[in-house]
Amino acid sequence: MSSTPVFVQTPKIVSLALTNATTEQALFTAAAAEKVVAVIVTSSEAGAIIVKLSYTRGGTAYFMTAASVAAGSGINGTAATTDLLASTLIPGLPIDNDGQRYFFLQSGDVLNATAVTAHSSSTIHVTVIYADF
Repeated sequence: MSSTPVFVQTPKIVSLALTNATTEQALFTAAAAEKVVAVIVTSSEAGAIIVKLSYTRGGTAYFMTAASVAAGSGINGTAATTDLLASTLIPGLPIDNDGQRYFFLQSGDVLNATAVTAHSSSTIHVTVIYADF
């Protein structure tokens, strides 16, 4: 173990528009050890939908959480975006020195999102903020 602090090397952001298929869609594949600090969902859908977050390691998918995303979430000026790392959804996540909830992915892990609820042609965006270490 080293007493030398490790700092973010490459901050990143990725967004994915979920299709109407109810299958997992890859948000990104971890190229190195990654610290995920935000997973945000917006929806222009007329009704609420459910979005699931999971990761795949070694060919096995591991479910993390799911959330009901309100109609117009983050789009209509009334319903807020949905935070998939909220303490009510994943209460066991650690909190870093900046007060952010986070989790780590190993190199090769794939972070996935799924629109569990079928939706119209409206846009469901999942945005992830993360960083290499």
